[in-house]
Amino acid sequence: PQPDVIILDLNMPGGTGMGALDKLKSSSKTAEIPVVVVSGITDPKTRKAALDAGASAYLYKPASPEQIQSALDAISKPH
Repeated sequence: PQPDVIILDLNMPGGTGMGALDKLKSSSKTAEIPVVVVSGITDPKTRKAALDAGASAYLYKPASPEQIQSALDAISKPH
């Protein structure tokens, strides 16, 4: 079974979160799964790049449970 949503950090050992996001969004098996990036990187260019690459939301660490829930609620609303 596929996950309903993926929460992804951009700083990962052995690779980059942007690379993982690109792979997720380029695969027909995972392209439709929403990805919420939660990162300590506050650079606006990085945020824009992640959203342009297909992230559904970008939250700054430390993200509160309320912020995460709000992002998940926004994703689950019909467009």
